[in-house]
Amino acid sequence: MLFRRLLCLLAATVATALSAQDLPGLKVTFVAAGKTDVRSDRLLALYVPAGQSPTPFLAAVPFTVKWEGDLQSPLRGTFKLGAESSGKFKLSLNGQPLLGK
Repeated sequence: MLFRRLLCLLAATVATALSAQDLPGLKVTFVAAGKTDVRSDRLLALYVPAGQSPTPFLAAVPFTVKWEGDLQSPLRGTFKLGAESSGKFKLSLNGQPLLGK
């Protein structure tokens, strides 16, 4: 159990030390009670049951989460973006708000 905790702590430290360019996928930043956990995500999805922490490295208190990344498409086209949330959210593209609640 101690080894597992140390491994998780090491992984969090390494992920936090990496810059946005070094992380594959989306950069996700969790902030709760003045502490931050940064990692990469392959998908933009999150489910946190009431009273639970969004990551093992932060307290189970209200939190914010921000995903950042680049959309790259070799084809031109029309794309539909949507969101489903029970909390507040904002979706922006190039700094322009697209969706929000």
